[in-house]
Amino acid sequence: MTAKKLSDAIASHEKNQGQIAQDLGITSTTLGRWRKGERSFGESDAKLLRLYFFGKMPFDLLRDRESLKNTLRFTMDEWAVILILAKREGFKTAADWVAGKIRGYLENSPAAIDVRRGETTGFQEALENVLDKDDDAKQAGLGHH
Repeated sequence: MTAKKLSDAIASHEKNQGQIAQDLGITSTTLGRWRKGERSFGESDAKLLRLYFFGKMPFDLLRDRESLKNTLRFTMDEWAVILILAKREGFKTAADWVAGKIRGYLENSPAAIDVRRGETTGFQEALENVLDKDDDAKQAGLGHH
C-alpha cells in the first residue's frame, strides 16, 4: 500500500481519520503521517490497512484462522476485529490474542475459579475426560504442535 492509496482510502471512508486511527489502535498523528508519506509503515501495518480498507485478508491471519478453525469458529468480520485488537494490544498473532483472552478468562472468571476450587461438580470427571482425549490423540500421533 502506498501513501497515495492510503490517502484515497481514508478520503473515501465513511469514518474520519481520528475514528479510523482509533479503530486501528494508532494515533491520528501516525495515520496522518502515513497518509502524507512523511512516515513509512511496516509490512504488518500494511496488512492491517489492506484488511481494514479493502477487506483483503493478510496471510498470517489466514494461517491463524486455519490453525484454530477446528477449535473456534469466527466470521471474517470477527477475525478482522481480532486482528486489530491483537495488534493494538501487542500480541504477535491473532491466535496468541485469542489464547491470551481465554487464559485471562480461565484465571479471573468467578465460574472458572469455582471450578478450580472444586466447588462445581464434575470438575474431576471433565479433567479426566480431557486427559483421556489428549492421551488418545498422542497415541494416534496427533499430539500438540
